[in-house]
Amino acid sequence: MTVCIENIQVSLGGRQILNRLSLQLPGGRVSGLIGPNGCGKTTLLRSIAGLLPIGDGRILWQGCPIGDMRPGERARHIAILPQSAQAPEGMRVAELVARGRTPHQRVFRPMSRADRDAVQRAMADVGVDQLAGMPVAALSGGQRQRVWIAMVLAQNTPLVLLDEPTTFLDLPHQVDVLQLARRLSTEHGKTVVMVLHDLNFAARYCDRIVALKEGRLIAEGTPREVLTEQTIAAMFAMTCRIQSDPRHNVPLVLPA
Repeated sequence: MTVCIENIQVSLGGRQILNRLSLQLPGGRVSGLIGPNGCGKTTLLRSIAGLLPIGDGRILWQGCPIGDMRPGERARHIAILPQSAQAPEGMRVAELVARGRTPHQRVFRPMSRADRDAVQRAMADVGVDQLAGMPVAALSGGQRQRVWIAMVLAQNTPLVLLDEPTTFLDLPHQVDVLQLARRLSTEHGKTVVMVLHDLNFAARYCDRIVALKEGRLIAEGTPREVLTEQTIAAMFAMTCRIQSDPRHNVPLVLPA
């Protein structure tokens, strides 16, 4: 269930974003993508989801090129939470979460009991089940973000892609979402890839970290292998100190 990225090049608007990028994201684990703004993290995530054309190279999921998968098949395998998603006007929370079940439904067939159970379970997992009848537009930014995450969970795919999933969330809900990402991996065997800006969250919740700069791979490996003073200096042109988190035995990044 590994995601294999082989020598890909991706350009947007005539500008090359990913440049001959090769790496593997292990199955059943949580991988974090880190790097400065504009380094290609979101482009890489959208390429894995099959939403962007690849100029060269290929991305394989379960040994199959993602570009060769039909949209319906891809949606049964890969779910993505994009940045700044927008719900249709007037849509209510339960209706939006239920859209995650679309790839599993037959045309013109009503939702099954399994579909309804998946929707209810997803809403409960992120703590929005009490908001089921509320219009999405009436929610706070943090509540809306959790509703979108619930939709992704309802899709119930083996590969889950999260683009800055903690956006708009206060600190307790950030931790809740990241702990949920861990449970998707440890309890359900899902492969999770997420873009994160907080390096200490990446160290705490990711099994593997991929560091990018200007569309190129700077480093990849465990948090302790990647989050070094040298790598952070190469990514962000800043100095820092690395200490060890005594409770979780992961690196702790502190400004110098």
